[in-house]
Amino acid sequence: FFMLPEANRLKLNNDFKKVFRNGRVSENKLMKIKFLDNWKKHSRFGFIVSNKFSKKAVVRNLMKRRLRSAVGFLLKNIKLGVDVVIWPKAAFEKADYSTALDALKELFIKNDILSI
Repeated sequence: FFMLPEANRLKLNNDFKKVFRNGRVSENKLMKIKFLDNWKKHSRFGFIVSNKFSKKAVVRNLMKRRLRSAVGFLLKNIKLGVDVVIWPKAAFEKADYSTALDALKELFIKNDILSI
C-alpha cells in the first residue's frame, strides 16, 4: 500500500479544469490520460473513476488505490513539472496489477512523461 506524497496530488478543481481545458490526451486499452506542463518542481496526479465505471464505491476506490500505487512505483522516474489526470476504462477492472502498471508505463513513455 502506497501513499502518494501530498506534493504529487492534484486536488483543486481548478487544477483539474486547467488540465482538461489545455491538456493533451493519450489512451490505450486500459486507461486514458490527459496531461499538461505545470512549470512546478514536481509532477502532480489526479484520478477520476466515475459512477459510470462502477456503481460501487468500494470498486471505484480500489481502482483509484491501484492507480495511485502504480504511479507511486513509477514516481522516481517521472519527469518533473507535469500535471496528469488518469481515468481507467472498463477493461481496467479485470486487469491485474502488473498489466495495469505496464499500461500506465507505456502511456507515460509514449508521451515523454517517464524517463527510463
